[in-house]
Order: sequence, then C-alpha cells, then structure tokens
Amino acid sequence: MLRVTIELLPGGRESEKRVIGTADIARVNDGLPGALADYRVALNDAVLGEVGGRAIVRRYPRWAGSVWDLVARCLAAALNQDTEALPPRPAKPEVTVRTNDAGFRYVRLDEIPEPARTFFDQKLSGSGIPDHGCAYALAEYDGKMKRRDWHTLPAFPRRPGADGKGEGRWVRPETIFDQLPTVLHDAPLLPGEEARYVQVLAVIAAAQQDPALKRALIDEATRRYASSPSPARRKLDAH
Repeated sequence: MLRVTIELLPGGRESEKRVIGTADIARVNDGLPGALADYRVALNDAVLGEVGGRAIVRRYPRWAGSVWDLVARCLAAALNQDTEALPPRPAKPEVTVRTNDAGFRYVRLDEIPEPARTFFDQKLSGSGIPDHGCAYALAEYDGKMKRRDWHTLPAFPRRPGADGKGEGRWVRPETIFDQLPTVLHDAPLLPGEEARYVQVLAVIAAAQQDPALKRALIDEATRRYASSPSPARRKLDAH
C-alpha cells in the first residue's frame, strides 16, 4: 500500500509541522494479464475527515509510468467519482453579509457552503463573534499582510477619579444597560453561556421598551455599586 502524507510547515519551520491530509492507495487486484492492477484510494483531511469517495483506478499498467502518475490518477478518481480527471475548480463561496443593530457586519455560519463552513468553525474557536452561529465579515481581506501604525491611535483623557490614588470608575450604572448588548455581542460565548446571554439580552430589550423597568434596573445597579466594598467594586469594574 502507498500512503501519501501532506504536511503543513508554518513558515517553513520543521519543528511545527503537522499532518493535514493523507491518501491511502492499496493494490486490490494484481492478477490481471499484462501487468495490470486495480488500486483503491481513500482520502482523509485533518479537518473534514474522509473526502470524496473510496474510488478504484482499474487496470492500471504497473511499471509503465512514474509513481506520481498513479498518485495523480488516484486523487482525481477519489475526487471525481471514479473518473481519472479532476473535477471543476471550486468556485469562491458567495455569502450574504448582514448588519446587526450595533452596526457590526457579519455572516451566518449556516449560510457558508461546505467545506468552507467547517474550516471557519475550526478557525473561529475562541474568537470574538457578533452572535451565536455568526462571524464578523472582513470585506478588506485579500490574503495580503496588513501593517498598522499604532502610534496614530487617538489618545483619550483619564477618566474622572483616576488621580493616581485609585482606579478610575469604569462601570457607570446609568449607562451600563445601553452598552451591555454591544459588549455581549463582542464577547465570545463560553460553553454553557448561551442561555445566560439570551436571558440578559431579553431583560435589557424589555427595559428599553419600559422606562419604569429600566429605571428600576439602574437604581438597583447604583445601589449595588455604591454598597460594594472596594475589592469587589474593582472586580466589577474589571468585568
């Protein structure tokens, strides 16, 4: 049996290489006349799993060509339903770009065609997302390295109270319920947090429609903040 292994070497670094795909090519019948043989091929992708079908290249003339000729025909057959020709080149995925209430442009993962969807799912693990099952849309991405001069970022004055004797006030109860939806949309969900996010956003949405409820939330947050001991308040500010 032949096994063709595809390794990825990030930046050409041998120490970081990892296998991202394999092709197993097995001779299943070599009793044919004229030194002919049948070969079965199975392709595996580290992300997608088994790719294509378990194809068979039939009556291949052994010893008549390079091993790469056999490999190429087996790859083509597995990708193109037993036909020794490459299938049409994949088309660039077309995905609808949406905009949420906070102004973030995003795409829905379930609208991304395979196999791009599976690749995105893996790459997005642990990344910030605008909502469950979504990803930010990067219209500027063109595969080229971008450089940013961070010295040009705007400078902001110190917050009131940040006089060097203690930490500034980061959480303001009177505005936190207007800002929290944007913060939650930008924060990646951890396993088990989906229900909590839905509950919090539902309460805030109801408060935006009911001034009395919103005032009650602000009053309670103000009371809790004012009565919190300094270490706990700093922890609240940090989050």
